[in-house]
Amino acid sequence: MAFVEVLGRDLRLAIRKLGGSPGFTAVAVISLALGIGANTLMFSFMNAVLFKPLPYPDADRLVEIRMTPGRRPTTRMGLTPPMYFMLRDLSKSFDAVGVYDGGRSVSLAGDKNGEAAERLRGHHISATALAAFGVKPYLGRFHTLDEDMDPTSTTVLLGYSLWQRRFGGRRDVVGQTTLVDGRPSVIIGVMPPGFETFDGSNDVWLSMGFDASAARGSAGWLDAVGRLKKGVSIEQAVAESRVATNEYNATFPDRGNDWGVSLEPLHEALFGGMRTPLITLQAAVIFVLLISCANLAALLLTRAAARERELAVRAALGQSRLGLIRQLLVESLVLAFAGGVLGAFLAWLLLKPLLLVTPDWFPRLDEVGFDGRVFLFSTAVCILTGIVFGLVPAWQASRPNLAASLHEAGRGASVGRHRRLQLNALVMLQVAMAFALLIGAGLMIRTFVGLRTVDFGVDTSNLLSFQIQLPRGVYMTPNVGQAAGGSIGLVDYNPAATVLIDRIHEALQHLPGVESAAGSVALPFAGASFAQFRIEGAPSGHDGMNGALCQYVTEDYFKTMKMRLVQGRDFTGTDQFGSPWVLVVNQAMVDQYWKGQNPIGQRLDFTFYPGDAEPAREVVGVVADTRLFREATAPEPVVYALRRQQSVRQRASLESDRTQMAFIMRAAGNPMALAASVREAMTRVDASIPVMQLRTVNSYLAAQTDEPRFIATLFACFAGIALVIGAIGIYGVTTHAVTQRYREFGIRRALGARTDSILGLVLRRALLVITIGVLVGLGASLMLTRFVASFLWGVKPDDVVTFVVIAAVLLVTGFAASLVPALRATRVDPLVTLRYE
Repeated sequence: MAFVEVLGRDLRLAIRKLGGSPGFTAVAVISLALGIGANTLMFSFMNAVLFKPLPYPDADRLVEIRMTPGRRPTTRMGLTPPMYFMLRDLSKSFDAVGVYDGGRSVSLAGDKNGEAAERLRGHHISATALAAFGVKPYLGRFHTLDEDMDPTSTTVLLGYSLWQRRFGGRRDVVGQTTLVDGRPSVIIGVMPPGFETFDGSNDVWLSMGFDASAARGSAGWLDAVGRLKKGVSIEQAVAESRVATNEYNATFPDRGNDWGVSLEPLHEALFGGMRTPLITLQAAVIFVLLISCANLAALLLTRAAARERELAVRAALGQSRLGLIRQLLVESLVLAFAGGVLGAFLAWLLLKPLLLVTPDWFPRLDEVGFDGRVFLFSTAVCILTGIVFGLVPAWQASRPNLAASLHEAGRGASVGRHRRLQLNALVMLQVAMAFALLIGAGLMIRTFVGLRTVDFGVDTSNLLSFQIQLPRGVYMTPNVGQAAGGSIGLVDYNPAATVLIDRIHEALQHLPGVESAAGSVALPFAGASFAQFRIEGAPSGHDGMNGALCQYVTEDYFKTMKMRLVQGRDFTGTDQFGSPWVLVVNQAMVDQYWKGQNPIGQRLDFTFYPGDAEPAREVVGVVADTRLFREATAPEPVVYALRRQQSVRQRASLESDRTQMAFIMRAAGNPMALAASVREAMTRVDASIPVMQLRTVNSYLAAQTDEPRFIATLFACFAGIALVIGAIGIYGVTTHAVTQRYREFGIRRALGARTDSILGLVLRRALLVITIGVLVGLGASLMLTRFVASFLWGVKPDDVVTFVVIAAVLLVTGFAASLVPALRATRVDPLVTLRYE
């Protein structure tokens, strides 16, 4: 009880003393609030992504399962269907093993006349995967194993939010039929609220519908999840799974005899990729906090020097050294908690604006907020800040020189050399850490600016784009024929798809305000598929194959994109399915495969796998190089083929090249002014196909830089805070140094020292400390920038320009922060100063 009374007395005294120095208190609290608030804000993101458990029962028992080739054990790939079947049936370490696909866009037609079709995000998911997750349906039932193995299965599960929004939360929806991708599908249940798969989609889940060839499928396209039995470790499960992998290797000896599986905790598999960027950003805000703490320590040291007589009087009256330390620590803790409260308020205030600028791809964004874990983190930061960085000043201030302090009679003892060195060291520390943060921010900003200003080789202005997804149930049918022993799944594509795409192309061409229109399987600058080929009459590359990126387009594509034709001709309306199949290639393709030769008339054979039976394609034109990827550092070989010159029967793995399409229009004016007429044109052509992602090309090009923009913005904010706190520290220490030397400056003035000499004396000493801090920061930054190297593009971690500019910024800031107290030193009145001698 006595301890509580003493602590209460110290607390009241600390509040009274701090209240008597409002300027000091305000500077200290604001400085700490910036550091603690930034850490609290950043930790709320880390907490949501890295620390919150998955929303499934016993989530720590869930693992991701991947296949690994024995010769490349670090390579991870999805499961093939037969590997899934063998793990599901033979492994004894799991309560359940399930699979799902990577997610896809599906069309849900209106269940009422005149109701528009809606494009949704969905997955095929096995009944065993739902069992592994440990969830139960909100309504109805889940898929069955029989439905998983039936390619004609048309059962569908609705997400809870879709059920509420689209079907009004009607419980009689179970058992009703709706059109999913053009196929009548039976609604068998509704998923529980909040259930979603790992890309954030929560609309529909379809049965797997494996066909007869799946038992021999060689493509690793399945994402797999397993629920370990209680008490079984990952190592035990990997060892026990060899029963299944040995069976797989024996069944398919032509695929190698050393296939295995790797297991990883599901939480780590899903969010482990965010660990490096989040820890990097958290490290940045820890630097901000350390700068705040160094500033606090400097402020406390200068305050202790001003209170030396007071502390000496207390010691002379019998207060123990422990009592002095306790009192000073209580004051620093009060400052820390005041800064923590203000910092938490600032973090809460800034959280919503920060979420608005956070990219949509950021995982678990809706779970970022303040909970008990964030509160405990903020409290721990306050306690550590108050104790660790208040202890040294308290320890030193508790040892006053009684005789010297009392002899000074109110003038305040001049600071000793040891304390002056400590203050200078704290300033150097702040400058060095601010330099490192500013370097990180500068490198990230240069990366962002470099990516935003990439020259794609074409004019991207006035381009409008949108995407469509053809209903699979209407335009593709699984082929039950066995090719190569059934290891390659084949699909028959409805030729009506080509007719539909040509009709859409024609309709867009004739819209008012459209200069030109074209179609492409992939959006411009958003990637391309990879094609393997042989050049007739020429030696092949590695493994008998050559390779290039491939874009399937309509005619007028190069005209719409304003891609310059270098040689030969463009695609025309006479290039049809029944005419000779043709290609246009880029200059990089010519440079790699036909250097010094005429590429026109060269023939390429793309037949490598069963289902690729199509005629060779003839090169009829060459276009100038453009970037297919923003991050591309050099042009890559690209072949452009006509969308309508594709086989009716192809591998199922090429489905995305056949069922999706992007259209691009070059507008005479504002491209978004065409939005309404584009939707009307699509309704006239086929109202059942929704228009997706209608936006300008420049808008989605800007979206590609969301990640570097987000990281650069945060780095810049943290570095700006660090710069402000560092400037406050430089100003405070320089002001204290000037105050302690008033007598010296008065004597100098009395002896005739000029104003500029006193000004130079103060500034030289301040700039010397700042320069040493910059040099220390330079060395530290050269070591630390390797941790942000993976985020950089087009700029080196040791970029000279960035280092020079940041050094100049810090020196100018330090000069400005030192100038005001230096000018004050030049205005010292020698008569007033010497009157006290």
